[in-house]
Amino acid sequence: MKKIYFFIIAILLYSCSNNDELIQPNTTECKECLVSITEAKSIGVKHELTTIPTRASNTKLKSLGNSLGKFENIKEVTDSNNVISYYIINYKGGGFLILSADKRARPVLAYSNENSFPIDNTEYPEGVVDWLESSKKYVAKVRESKAKLSSDDMELWSDCMISRVTKRPPVDGECTGGCPNTSFTRGPLLKTEWSQGNGFNSQVPFTGCVNNAYNRALVGCVAVAMAQVMKYHQYPNTFNWNAMDNFSARDETARLMADIGAPDGVNMNYGCAASGAYSEDIAGVLKKKYKYSSATFSNYNPATVESEISAGRPVLLSGKNNALGAGHAWVADGYRRDKIFSSNCNNSWTYLYFHMNWGWGGSQDGYYSFDNWSAGTSSYNDDKKMTYNIKP
Repeated sequence: MKKIYFFIIAILLYSCSNNDELIQPNTTECKECLVSITEAKSIGVKHELTTIPTRASNTKLKSLGNSLGKFENIKEVTDSNNVISYYIINYKGGGFLILSADKRARPVLAYSNENSFPIDNTEYPEGVVDWLESSKKYVAKVRESKAKLSSDDMELWSDCMISRVTKRPPVDGECTGGCPNTSFTRGPLLKTEWSQGNGFNSQVPFTGCVNNAYNRALVGCVAVAMAQVMKYHQYPNTFNWNAMDNFSARDETARLMADIGAPDGVNMNYGCAASGAYSEDIAGVLKKKYKYSSATFSNYNPATVESEISAGRPVLLSGKNNALGAGHAWVADGYRRDKIFSSNCNNSWTYLYFHMNWGWGGSQDGYYSFDNWSAGTSSYNDDKKMTYNIKP
């Protein structure tokens, strides 16, 4: 997993918070379709969290007091033409919302009622970078269609409709009228929020990394993803799964990750800034080294991912951005499928979000719109793969 540093992220996250109208929609003739930062902030405030994030620490709870779950900050993300594609909104103590900046697109691209999406990070997992880029392409594709803003589009942007997607109460109480909406949630299955450093790397053989914990290499995203799925199944019994904490590094967790990266495992290519392995080796290692009864590697298929999660089996996902020369592996461990009807019952929309555990210590974990991956034809979507049917 290669780190993507600030000079790349700065391209993705361009801020003009002092002037809401600085960026004009110069790639579309529909000026009324643009969601301004003022509108986006208003939506963010209206859909603040009303429940306490269960994973917020006691110290954080005490320090935030009544501000917990309230609007914290907003960041614009622009495309290559300096047009705002979407907004990233964070809430105090945890929770985020990513909103499209065009009213002809679906409003909620991603959200979490637990974890945050730091907007001042110097680095992000490549899977997140790919998703951010794909979401820009999705919005650009909507704009290139030059479709007119319809009443159905506007209804999707109503407070009631957004609340039905995020499961946050609407401002004016319960939504009334219309047909009954259907919603089904499965997961998140994983309880762990592990990462590549911070002690998880204490037993990897590669040393001399003065900027890393224990002066050792990162364990690699493939190892983190595999380890979290193996912890979920608690198999094989050659590891003491009860000795592993869900959040902090422990010796047994570090031993597991180093063992996965060994030459008879995925044969991790260790480095101080990046440690990489081939995702196509995951299934074979699970079956041969760790004696899993089944594991299958294939091209990404969202229907299969949904079916696997329904059966209680997390799916290992992987992707590669050829332009950046970077790849990443992570885990899809939950999904939300909603069918939402218009107020007159004449139209309906189906939303499918997968819960992604990016292997970054919980940061940016949340529900992401799955179909954004297929927007446009750029190389961000190269080699999207999955390892599924993982059974002890």
